[in-house]
Amino acid sequence: MKICIFCILVLVIVTGCAGGNDVKSLRQQIVSQEEKIAFLEDQINLLKSENTRLVNEQRRPSGGFEIVHPVTSSNLPINQSTQMVDTEANRLYEQGRRQYESREFSAAIRSFTTIIESSQDADIVSNSYYWIGESYYALGDYSAARLSFQRVVDLFPNSGKLVDSKLKIGMTWLRQNNRDNARTVLQNLKRDHPNYANMNLVDQNLRLAR
Repeated sequence: MKICIFCILVLVIVTGCAGGNDVKSLRQQIVSQEEKIAFLEDQINLLKSENTRLVNEQRRPSGGFEIVHPVTSSNLPINQSTQMVDTEANRLYEQGRRQYESREFSAAIRSFTTIIESSQDADIVSNSYYWIGESYYALGDYSAARLSFQRVVDLFPNSGKLVDSKLKIGMTWLRQNNRDNARTVLQNLKRDHPNYANMNLVDQNLRLAR
């Protein structure tokens, strides 16, 4: 399926470049599309895993009582494994931030996506979604950026990046010349978060969305 989608994307890009774009430009577009496909596939897999987890949590014996398994030496290493995963997630997070600051946006996306797939720490996962969005925004892929910022809003209402994500959603709409959506998002942000520290940016973008 992925190969078929990729082939279609290649044909579309080749057709669009027939007017004389050079091979380097074509390759860059193909790489960008590959990364977008990989990111969307990761999000699909993540949602499938989350749905499976929720279904399993809701399963209870017929009597209505949850089965509680005793703590034994066989399941003690789980906590140690979790600590190891979180330590690795922190390392990857710092790596991803360095890559972003160095403008290695594609590499940063890969680092943050790995965190989302492996960590159960809500804070680091929500921040990873945010920086994936920032990376796509820097690459000019505003649709993919908005998708990632929306994940923060939908899945992590208590995230420290919640309001920043709402601002960036409005900015992605503005970048795509959809002033109506941009204005709606930014006005709602202003209404719901009147003490937002970056309200000056909200006002600046609202002026552009008029």
